[in-house]
Amino acid sequence: MRVRHIIRKDKTLDSDTGWRQDDLQPHPREEGRTAMIDMQSIQETLCRTLCSTIDIAAVPCGYAISTAFEDASGDRLRFYALAEDGRIHLEDSGDFLATLKASGIDFDSGQRGVLLNQVLGEGEAYWDHDNFEIRTDDFPEDELAARAVKFTAALLRATAIRS
Repeated sequence: MRVRHIIRKDKTLDSDTGWRQDDLQPHPREEGRTAMIDMQSIQETLCRTLCSTIDIAAVPCGYAISTAFEDASGDRLRFYALAEDGRIHLEDSGDFLATLKASGIDFDSGQRGVLLNQVLGEGEAYWDHDNFEIRTDDFPEDELAARAVKFTAALLRATAIRS
């Protein structure tokens, strides 16, 4: 019989990892059964899976990055990393917001506008009102990985604006 487990966490967080080892406890769903959770194995598996789904290609303007995540139409979320003078910025193709605008969806005011700005702000991004690109300000190259994760999350959440 298969036993499912969950991980419980109390509200005390480690400042480095956000988790305390004592707070992670296997919790059997079936009485009398216990199991050890190999966190290292879980982390390695997640990292391998997430990294294997990222594609990066050199393009004339920099790098095109495709993620594992899909938008409502089933297309993979893609964006570009553009570098100049040791600084980088990220931007989408500009198609997403332009398509919304062409479809008559108002995202630059009202509730959708507030939501879009909030979602993008949390990803340290904004939308360029001139060309409808979602982009970041320039940042140092050593921040690329962390900023790309935040930007991807913002793009994924922004796709909810269409509904």
